[in-house]
Amino acid sequence: MIAFEYKVVPAPQKGQKAKGVRSTEAKFALALERVMNEMAEGGWEYQRTDTLPCTEREGLIGTAMTYQSMLVFRRAKSEDVAAFHPRQLETQTPVKALPPAEPAAASDAAEQKTAADAADAEPTPERAARPELSVVKSDAAPKAAPTDAPAALAKRPNPRTAAPASPGPALMARARQLAAKANARIAAE
Repeated sequence: MIAFEYKVVPAPQKGQKAKGVRSTEAKFALALERVMNEMAEGGWEYQRTDTLPCTEREGLIGTAMTYQSMLVFRRAKSEDVAAFHPRQLETQTPVKALPPAEPAAASDAAEQKTAADAADAEPTPERAARPELSVVKSDAAPKAAPTDAPAALAKRPNPRTAAPASPGPALMARARQLAAKANARIAAE
C-alpha cells in the first residue's frame, strides 16, 4: 500500500496582476493557478480545498472566529514508490458470456408488458396518501382538482386594501403626548 504525505497551504486571498489580465476573477484565478503550478513542480498533487474555522485573538482578551481556505496537496512518499510493484489479479472463476440479444420486436413487447404491469399495480401507501402521485390508468391528461378559488381568497384579507389594525390605548396615549410636545414647540417659536 502506498503511503502519502500531505501539505496544506493557505489559498490566495488576493489576485495577482499580469499583462492582459483585467477582471477580478481572472486575477484571482491567476494567483490560484500559480500556487498550484508551484506545488506541482515539487511533485505535489492537488486534492481539495477546505474552509476551516480558526479562533483568532481580538484585542487584549477577546477572540473571534474566522474561516480560512486551505489548499490540500499530496504526494507518494519517495521510499514507497520504489517498493510499489502493481500486478494484475487473476480471476478464480471464468466469466460467463452474456445471453444473445433479443430481436427489436420482442424487446418492445417486453417494455409494453412491464408498463402494463406497472399501471395495474396497486398504489403504495405513500401514493395513496398523495393522489397526485398515484398511477394513471388512462392516456388522458390528469385533471386538476376543482377548487373554490373565490371562497379561498375571501377568507384571507388583502394587506393592501384591508383596514389597518387599530392601535392599542397605550400607543394612542403616547401619540397624544408626542403631538402635544410638538404643538408646544411650535407655539414657543
